[in-house]
Amino acid sequence: MSTTKTQIATNLETLNDGVAQIWVQLSSSSLTDEERRVFLLKLSIVKMIFDFLKAMKDISEKQATLVTLCMRGGRCTSKDMRELGFRTLDHMRYVRNQMETLLEATVLNTDQVNRLFKTNSLAEVMEIKNWYVTNVLQNKQLLRFIAQN
Repeated sequence: MSTTKTQIATNLETLNDGVAQIWVQLSSSSLTDEERRVFLLKLSIVKMIFDFLKAMKDISEKQATLVTLCMRGGRCTSKDMRELGFRTLDHMRYVRNQMETLLEATVLNTDQVNRLFKTNSLAEVMEIKNWYVTNVLQNKQLLRFIAQN
């Protein structure tokens, strides 16, 4: 059976690869102060993303399992359903799918993740940071969903 990589898994891979590239670039002695600020700001945005995902996982075992399933593209199992207290496997899949959709639209937004590693403009990286603050940290729909599940 073949496994299809989810967009979330692809975006996580992009973040990890991007961080590795940033560390290589930061080790260059020929960086200007502005270039160094851009790279450090990019790292702070990636940290914000991973901190948010960790905070989601720390809420409960149920939340941690759902986030992990979304991040890995894992399947919902009857064992997980029983252990996490879902009524049915279909209900667990429904909640996982909702979470996956929200993560793709917010925390692990493909356009923002790709944009973060393509730009070297301080102004554009600041726009990306502001987008994350508004669309993730201050997103009432996302925060309400997390609190309910």
